[in-house]
Amino acid sequence: MQRSMILISLMVIFSCAQAYAADVPVRARVFLGASNGNLSNVNTELKALGLDELDTIPIGGAEITYTVLPIFEVGLNYVKKQNVRKTAGVGVEYQSEFDQSVFLAVARFQIVKSSVFRLDVFAGAGGSNTTLKINSATQSGELSKRDDKEFVAAFASRYGASIAAGYKGFYLFVEGGYESNKVDSLTRTGTLSSNISSIDMSGPYGFLGLLIDAPDITRK
Repeated sequence: MQRSMILISLMVIFSCAQAYAADVPVRARVFLGASNGNLSNVNTELKALGLDELDTIPIGGAEITYTVLPIFEVGLNYVKKQNVRKTAGVGVEYQSEFDQSVFLAVARFQIVKSSVFRLDVFAGAGGSNTTLKINSATQSGELSKRDDKEFVAAFASRYGASIAAGYKGFYLFVEGGYESNKVDSLTRTGTLSSNISSIDMSGPYGFLGLLIDAPDITRK
């Protein structure tokens, strides 16, 4: 997660620097959040193996959007979800590790826009690459659905709303919504059983982050 967040921050800084130089109508967001998904089938298997369950999945990500119309923006959204749960065994440490990258094309509609307050609704569609590694006393291996060329392997979508408050181009924002993100047809390696047939991260989520409005920063 730390390496991913460094790359995300560099991407946002670079994009905002370009916008500052050219006064391009670009907006950038960096955020942290959490999602529970619907991991009951995964947690049932982890519990049977004597491992700690995967509960809330931490989220980190970034978004870049460009203004097409005064109330309409389009762009790209990237989210990294990662959770490692280690379980102490007898003289050895067992663990489960969930890792997912979600890439979406997004559209945002501004409902309210002022110098200190923003309200928008959005929708996005794209896909994900997902890996679940398990190491227990009786089973060890990996479940995954990834694209070999680092594109997306499974469909994902998201919709919701965000509220932001700030001044002079910098705003703190809160975002909430629903994500549809179920991964089937998993590739299995190692000695894992076939009890986990899908990984479902669908469900409500929440973000807290920083919105950087480059046009406001460069506007005289």
